[in-house]
Amino acid sequence: MLKNKLSLALGVVVALGLAACGGDEPAVTAKAAGSLAAPKVAQVAAAVSNKSMGPAQVSMELAHLAKINDLKGMMTLAMPAPAMKKMVDSWEAKRREPITDSDRKEFADGIAKLIAPGAIDSLMAMAEPQLAQAKPQMAFYVPMGIGVLQQGISANADMSDVQKKQATEMVGALQGWATKTDLTDPNRLRKALTEMASGVKATNITTLDQLQGLSFDQMLGKGGVLFGSMKRALNAYDLNMDEMFTSLKAEEISITGDTALVKTSMTFLGQPMSSEAQMIRSDGRWYSKDSIEALAKVTEQAIGENKEGTPKAAESDG
Repeated sequence: MLKNKLSLALGVVVALGLAACGGDEPAVTAKAAGSLAAPKVAQVAAAVSNKSMGPAQVSMELAHLAKINDLKGMMTLAMPAPAMKKMVDSWEAKRREPITDSDRKEFADGIAKLIAPGAIDSLMAMAEPQLAQAKPQMAFYVPMGIGVLQQGISANADMSDVQKKQATEMVGALQGWATKTDLTDPNRLRKALTEMASGVKATNITTLDQLQGLSFDQMLGKGGVLFGSMKRALNAYDLNMDEMFTSLKAEEISITGDTALVKTSMTFLGQPMSSEAQMIRSDGRWYSKDSIEALAKVTEQAIGENKEGTPKAAESDG
């Protein structure tokens, strides 16, 4: 299924971005982004990651790599070798899945809606009436959405009290941002869509066969391009992720054997906040416990979807 083929790639991008949360972004040209060769910055990051780093240094480096959109470098820092191999194997398994003509058409149609000539104008023509209709109701929608987020945090049994506190603080910052930002401004949406379209074009991926033909490293390279375009799209709404990555500071609170407690502080949407994260040491290197778990969930979900889809296909053939 198309969803199976895309879920791991998209999940890796999102999970790595979230892992980095806990210098100015260089412009990405279409020529550089389209190349399958690893960018120089990724080569440097990989070399740095092989050096001995303390747990606080790892947190700082993850934020730096997120700022320069280096997903390969982030992956190297974020995952022990066995976990990395499991994720690579999952991606390689998905590359061997057959592609149907329906999958190809669905992918091509989706890409065309964003990057075909006049695509942004067509999307805006559909969106502008909806934005105008939503504008007078935003005073109701924003508090309602914030309330839903707060309830979700409170009810999440997988989050610790510390994690819930940080998440609540972030939601509070989001509320302040949303109340002073015109989320229904068509100019903002046009800019955001243009940035996303630019990122998709820069990957030079226009067919599902091209996507499936990427190695894991190549997928991360393309994902980095999309991550950069996503950040620029958010900038259209005055949500600057690179400012947050730049502001992140980390310090070691304690180290006991192969576990460490690291305090991170950052500025999110103008609001200072801090949190504590557990780090674990494996083969002499420190890893964020939260980022390992987040990336593991992505892999397990992708593998689970693959296993669920196989028997159904077999039954339909029989």
